[in-house]
Formats: sequence, structure tokens, C-alpha cells
Amino acid sequence: MSAHPRAAPRLVADNSKGERSMGTSRVRQIHSTRAFDAFGGWTPTAAWLIALLAGCATSIAELPPPGATPAPRPDRTVEIQLLFGAEADLDLFVTDPDYEEVYFANSPSRLGGELDADRRCEDPAPRTETVRFDPAPAGRYRVTVDFPRRCQAGVERVPYRVVVDVGSERQEVEDVLDFGTTEHVVLEFDVP
Repeated sequence: MSAHPRAAPRLVADNSKGERSMGTSRVRQIHSTRAFDAFGGWTPTAAWLIALLAGCATSIAELPPPGATPAPRPDRTVEIQLLFGAEADLDLFVTDPDYEEVYFANSPSRLGGELDADRRCEDPAPRTETVRFDPAPAGRYRVTVDFPRRCQAGVERVPYRVVVDVGSERQEVEDVLDFGTTEHVVLEFDVP
């Protein structure tokens, strides 16, 4: 059991089409053209303040800024990025429509998903791990983030950002993760 219990799930928008899913985090911000949370939306300043009060070594504000518009890509291209700071080694996992996970020990996948690199404590911060499908098979994808290793002593939780580009649509989620835990459903999305 975690020393910091998770809040009850709350309804959040999960993409620019207005679809909804259940989020489970205390601090969650989704950036997209119509995204909001159940409390009317967190500003980056509010997310930073909550992360600071929660004991994060890096604030969300110190991560690279959210992108305004993704670079144009073919409609069947999907790119998922995990951005995080110097205090932790986080890992990105993406489950494809055939339920195969793309991650540091399984890349490329049978459907073509490929992780660019497993960023570790030795890599310069801010760190980015990227999984790309080109072309992306139709179906549902799930994004998971794991916090298996501290890079700085005493770090108990860290902020991160997940950015998903599907064709010309972008979704972003900001959250914090406790040491030794996994956020099994950071985001789910469909590719038509």
C-alpha cells in the first residue's frame, strides 16, 4: 500500500473529440482544444504549486512546455512521448490494439511500435521517451508510466507529462507518480 493513497476516480475529457474516461490521479491536467477536468481545469501554476506541496523534486513547470500544435504528420502516424526530470528513471509502456506492450524490453512490436530509447539516470534532463507507430494500426491504445528507480536520494514522487499525437490531433496529460508505483492507465485513445 502506498503512503499516499490515490484519490477516487474523477471524470476528465480524454481528447479533443470530447470523449470522456475515468482518471485516477490527484493532479491531472489534459491539454487539448476542448479538454477540462471535473473541477474546471488546472492551470500549470496550480499544478506546479500542488506538485511542490506534495514534495516533488521537479515541478511540472520545469518540464518542457506543452506544445501548441503538433507538427503535421500522416493520419496513420501515432507518437507517444513521456517527459520527466532528472530525479527519476520513469518508463513508458504503450499497449497496442493487439494487447502487446511496447517498452524498453519489447521494441519493436509485431504491429511496428518502436521505443526510441530507454532514458535512464545517466541521460541528461529533461528526459523524453518516445514510442512511434508509423503507420498505426486501427484500434485502442493504452499509455502506462512506471517509476521503478530514483536518480536522486529521497525522491518520493515526480511529475511527468505524456503527449500523444495522432495525425494532427494532440492530447497531453500532466500528473505526479509515487516511487515504486505504476499508473496503469495514464491515457487511452483510439486510432480510426
